[in-house]
Amino acid sequence: MQGQSSGSIVVIVAPTGSRYMKADHPQIPLSPREIAEDVAACVEAGASVAHLHARGPDGRSTQDPEVYREIIERIRERTDVVIQLSIGAKGFTVDEALRPLVLEPEMASLPMRNVATQPDDVLQMAAAMKQRGVVPSIDGSSLAMFEAVGALRRDGVFADPLCLGFILGEPATLDEAQARLQSFAAAAPAGAMWWCAKGGAFAAEVAAAAVLMGGHLRAGLEDVVPTPGAPAVGNVELVRRVVDIARAQGRPTATAAEVRAMFRAARD
Repeated sequence: MQGQSSGSIVVIVAPTGSRYMKADHPQIPLSPREIAEDVAACVEAGASVAHLHARGPDGRSTQDPEVYREIIERIRERTDVVIQLSIGAKGFTVDEALRPLVLEPEMASLPMRNVATQPDDVLQMAAAMKQRGVVPSIDGSSLAMFEAVGALRRDGVFADPLCLGFILGEPATLDEAQARLQSFAAAAPAGAMWWCAKGGAFAAEVAAAAVLMGGHLRAGLEDVVPTPGAPAVGNVELVRRVVDIARAQGRPTATAAEVRAMFRAARD
């Protein structure tokens, strides 16, 4: 699943996240039905992977496997999108965060944010995913995190092919955003597939740069900081924006079947 500037681009939709509520953004999907409907519409717009967070009846983040099960079942009634469950929601113990893995999703996120202070958390998550045959999307937001990924790969904790997520945050300038993207990409082990998300006011520019560099993209309301008075743009429009950026540079969007084939080919 290597990034190649001339190859298909994987667009990941992150429709919900773990923080924002309807009061923050009226179009954010919270219920399993809303999430499934949004994901299906985003697949029609060009997404092939769905990065899912679950919310309970009160709208708060939950790692309850039964809530995830309902979301997945509702999505599967509509589309064969690749499912990636979030194991990175803040506020949970590692054991709580890992509970949805009983559903044996194709992919799950693996956050590197605790690697410096709680390295055993990362090892526990990696071992749990390996045991169940779940492909980890190893997500980080600093150069040190991706340097740690390389070390853990050499130690056999992470196996090829790697899938890395570059969380670019809210950089103050375009130069800062581009430098962050380039430094993360330079730290990625050879052959790794990577995608980027966020970028704040410069999200479109860094998305275009990532496409040219052979990377992939994540889009959705999880990655958008709500701005008072700004138009309430929904997940479908956010996906269409990055799809348009990719297609303008000659990269068609990958289907879910193509994403699965990329991983199989990389393992052969």
